[in-house]
Amino acid sequence: MSERPLLLLDLHYTFAIDEPWHRTTRLENRIPKETYRTWIIDLARKYDAIVALTTARPIQYADATLTRIEEVTGWQPHGAFFRKIEGKPHEAKEDNLRRIIEIIGEPQPHWIGFESNERTRAMYRRYGIYSLAVHRLATPLTEWPSPDTPLPDQPFALP
Repeated sequence: MSERPLLLLDLHYTFAIDEPWHRTTRLENRIPKETYRTWIIDLARKYDAIVALTTARPIQYADATLTRIEEVTGWQPHGAFFRKIEGKPHEAKEDNLRRIIEIIGEPQPHWIGFESNERTRAMYRRYGIYSLAVHRLATPLTEWPSPDTPLPDQPFALP
């Protein structure tokens, strides 16, 4: 990989492991119990990826969320982009992406999104960013994915 990869990392369902009780628990009570897919951290470290956490979670939960991530994993993303606008999750994430572009520049081929939301993946495609729903994989990734590399144990078709 010639360029340092940039990972747009979705929080809910992708990095944070979804539990059935999440649907009935208020966010402020859920954050202290969240667990994370640490293999994503391992993969990012292996490829020296810049990680931008991007989430539709409201900005007022940023400190609690980032504190929890560090407590559980000993790791922090390079940047964290929380919801700053009203609207649907994919709209909030497009706003996050625009803020990332303001900082880093236009999307490049070495950018990738690990994203659970279909509409957000469609938005990434409009920007030319490859993305996939890693939370649906049967096994964790051990190699950096690309659009032309088939994924192992993939029980779904990429959009």
